[in-house]
Amino acid sequence: MAFKVMIHDVLILWREIEIPERCPGFVSEKNDTCNNDLTQDASLRVFEYQDQSRRARLVKNEDGSDDLEWSDFVGQGDDNIVVGYSCAKCDHEFENGGFIQQEGDADQWPKVEAFMKGEM
Repeated sequence: MAFKVMIHDVLILWREIEIPERCPGFVSEKNDTCNNDLTQDASLRVFEYQDQSRRARLVKNEDGSDDLEWSDFVGQGDDNIVVGYSCAKCDHEFENGGFIQQEGDADQWPKVEAFMKGEM
């Protein structure tokens, strides 16, 4: 018997950005700029994806979902991908990575090209 599960192909594009030493974000309750010193400990929030593994078993699901039953175990990997930066004080977003979700292979490359041109 064969089981059906989903798998994702991941394409990672790296780019360099610049973040100022002090946050230019706005603090509404003070009606002023945040001015948080981003060189201090824990002043910058970094969002990332990390590799991890989970244990599961194959089960036949008739509802169309993956034929998996997950266990509670989550093992951490040793790689991470940074996808966003924001100020830890005022949540000002400096930059976020793009996210393209496409099922199947149809029409994938035009979306990647548009993303690389800054059109997404």
